[in-house]
Amino acid sequence: MAARKQTLMPDYLPDDDIEDPDTLVDPVQNNLPTGQKFQCQPAYIEPEQQQMLDALGDNHDYFGLAEEIGRIEAVKAVSYHVSRLRGPIWKDRGVHLLAQRHIEVLKAVLNTTLAQRAQLDLWDKVRVPAQGPFNPKPELDAVIYVNILADREGKGLTCNEFEHFLAAMKRRFIASGRSLRAGINGNFGECRKGNGTKDFNQHIGKARLQAMEDHTNDFVKANEATLQRARDANSNHIMLKGEVGWTWCCRQRCYEHRTLTNSPEVLQLATMVLQHLYRPRGFKLHQFVLFDIVQEDEASVGESIGSQLFTSYATYGGFNVDQAGKSVNRAWQIDGGAWMDRRTQITNTELKYVLPNLEQMANSYLEQERSVKDRKCTEDALTELEATQKELATEEATSQRRTGRLQRVTQQAQAQVEEDEATIDAKYTGRLELAKAEEDGCEFRDELSALVKEFGCD
Repeated sequence: MAARKQTLMPDYLPDDDIEDPDTLVDPVQNNLPTGQKFQCQPAYIEPEQQQMLDALGDNHDYFGLAEEIGRIEAVKAVSYHVSRLRGPIWKDRGVHLLAQRHIEVLKAVLNTTLAQRAQLDLWDKVRVPAQGPFNPKPELDAVIYVNILADREGKGLTCNEFEHFLAAMKRRFIASGRSLRAGINGNFGECRKGNGTKDFNQHIGKARLQAMEDHTNDFVKANEATLQRARDANSNHIMLKGEVGWTWCCRQRCYEHRTLTNSPEVLQLATMVLQHLYRPRGFKLHQFVLFDIVQEDEASVGESIGSQLFTSYATYGGFNVDQAGKSVNRAWQIDGGAWMDRRTQITNTELKYVLPNLEQMANSYLEQERSVKDRKCTEDALTELEATQKELATEEATSQRRTGRLQRVTQQAQAQVEEDEATIDAKYTGRLELAKAEEDGCEFRDELSALVKEFGCD
């Protein structure tokens, strides 16, 4: 084990295989004039986060988002067979939790800009844990929290910086030949604020050193894939995954994280490596309350949902190694009266967005239903119109056939009439000629009779 310890934190390693970290820091980005506000810089997001953003949409579709989270959980969970997002019951709890925050906060979570926007346009919409040492007799403040490791502006790393960071995590050395162990111990001592040992290796202990090294290798491997996806997407800003957890005492737990007293070892190591590599940028843990827990079963559901929102599982390259929801037994040990008092206490403060968000979702569903009904009515009207048009076309075709028949009959009748008229005319003309001939014959006989009388001929 001693050999493992030595390989993890060497006293000296050559510096010819890694770029000087100072050359990777943007001086404009990190040395803004006094009083000048920085702008929010878009960052790479995982495909699963884009799917969740699409499911949420602009219509507060928390049910749609919950269903998408359930589908993703089935693929990305560390141990889906013990996932708290199985079955139909969790979705109702999940929708209530998702509706706790302003929708822009939820979008900032999914597009990985929360740490930046919390200092810009969302400063009055996020919930930040109370700072300072914890109260030795803390009140119930059960929450799902998140630690986001970023610089003082809430930004992450460029692709080159991220690659440099992963190399330092994997090879455990820094530029300029200084000992990474010395640098880490220096930052560790500052974070500890005088609490316990200042030697990181002693703090980890031999028993956990091997496990931490294995987790670090897995972390690096998963994030090398993230780096490649970011480059393929032409994104040059990568945020580290948020670390998500549950606690019944928010202030105390977040203080333990800030002082590296009790937090994932890989997160501790990453914090100190970044503080050492990019000290001018002031890398630190940006801490936020994601969900306020007001009853027992929300703890496991909320931690599981938060792990997907922040892609915090090790399967993504995050810091959460264990399946969410496994360590929430404390929630079931809290007295029911304490939960009731907590609900009463925060209904109009931390939970002030729940009712408006759910109403917005309901109105959106009603609008969609009306739209569907209108579309159905339109489709029915069009169908009826098409049927009428077909009927009219059929009637018109029938009428045209009848008209054609009538025209043919009329033409035949007209021809027959003309033929009959011609026959009648011919007969009439013949009779006229016969009558005239008879008349002429009568006149001839009369003249002949007159001549006979005149000349005395019998």
